Amino acid sequence: MSSSTSDMIENVTVVDTRVLECGICASPLKPPIFQCEVGHMVCSRCSKRMCSRCHACRRKLPGGYSQCFGAEHILESFQVPCPNAASGCSAMLPYTDQQPHLRQECRHAPCHCPTKGCTFAGSTWALKTHFDQEHRWPHKVVVKNDALVKVTLKDGFNVITHYHCSTMEEGKERPPVRLYLFLLNVVREPHGCVVTTFYVHRAVAGNESAPMALECQLKLVYESPCRNHRQESTFTVPCTDLLGGLPPSGDWFEFVVPKSIHPLHLDTMEILLSIGIDD
Repeated sequence: MSSSTSDMIENVTVVDTRVLECGICASPLKPPIFQCEVGHMVCSRCSKRMCSRCHACRRKLPGGYSQCFGAEHILESFQVPCPNAASGCSAMLPYTDQQPHLRQECRHAPCHCPTKGCTFAGSTWALKTHFDQEHRWPHKVVVKNDALVKVTLKDGFNVITHYHCSTMEEGKERPPVRLYLFLLNVVREPHGCVVTTFYVHRAVAGNESAPMALECQLKLVYESPCRNHRQESTFTVPCTDLLGGLPPSGDWFEFVVPKSIHPLHLDTMEILLSIGIDD
């Protein structure tokens, strides 16, 4: 390819992106691609569903749609920026096969606000700011690893942030501080107060200088005001990006304080909490 041709291709803009979509279902085209005799293209699935006449020109298709190898070669040569480029990802991906990167590799995929009707998505840092400024949920900062701290919980979501720095090895640069973001959801049920903990982070593998833990260990302790009752639970919390809202309740540990111990009419509940993260 000549340098002039290369320069022109690098500056190409697709004016009508519909040419890259199936003419029937409008999904992005990817191999195998099929066409009628005049070039109306469809995806593999639609080529089998509507195979007697072309969906666009209505020409008869005695043998069905035929495979369009030329279009496949063109699309396979396309590379596009990761959809999370605005969040910092610099990867260039095959136009026809972006999902492996998005599902297994991309560390810049956003996490989501769990509030119904709220469409905010961003990094954990951006999400923390969103929780504080838009929803104004109670927020507690936990500094020390594995240290019990007192937290006052209110009904609904309570934000916990933990700023963690790995142990510095001799002769190496100080590792960056990482933000671990948690939501404690308090719900009043007939039998008592139920506290469910969510560790908000994108659950993907990948290589980076300071990888985030994909699960954390939490300890919750409740002591009744008169000190005649104490309950304690230590459990592992996997991460979730909250896409689609809160995960099903049966998949997550629930810390239940019976109403006989903590009356339901009280507005707040004090617990002790510790966060354990392995370097």
